[in-house]
Amino acid sequence: MRRPSYLQVLSVSVGILALQFWPLYGQPLDFPAFLQEKLRSMQVEVYLPLDSDYRVRPTHPDDFQTCDYAIGSRSEKMEIRYLAMPYQKDDWESQYPHILAARIATHVATNAEDVPMTLLSLGTKELAEFNADWGVVYFFTPKNLVAERRFGELLVLHKEERGTILVFFFFDDPDNPAIDLRFQSARFIFK
Repeated sequence: MRRPSYLQVLSVSVGILALQFWPLYGQPLDFPAFLQEKLRSMQVEVYLPLDSDYRVRPTHPDDFQTCDYAIGSRSEKMEIRYLAMPYQKDDWESQYPHILAARIATHVATNAEDVPMTLLSLGTKELAEFNADWGVVYFFTPKNLVAERRFGELLVLHKEERGTILVFFFFDDPDNPAIDLRFQSARFIFK
């Protein structure tokens, strides 16, 4: 029996080590149990980008704007955060999603007077694609406490008696093709 040469052992060792640190596309990004329960109760599907190098980012309850889940990609140079707010009969946020959306958008956007914030209501076609009753997109410059990226986009989708899902996108390049690619990141299931 022939023993492997030093070079063969070294190349196998380097190969195993490289696989350990190489970004594996399509790695499972699992939601925590509490978020899975929220999404199930709201009947919402969230489409995670499994075709890129997105990794789970830590979320902390003491963050300036809390969220349920956050992921980031170095290659796409973007961060995506999710916040699910299930319907609660006696909660004003469940009854008035437009006020909730405006409150959160102004909370995360910079207060600088010379920096614009843009709001676009989703049309009938877009609402049908998301299976939502109401929706809006905000474009803004985030506060430094919120994100290190230069630009932000907030997608807010609401379904009567189901709740509201908010998806935050943070990026540096407004022409980044990943923004459009990741835009349809959530939708309500069933009508």
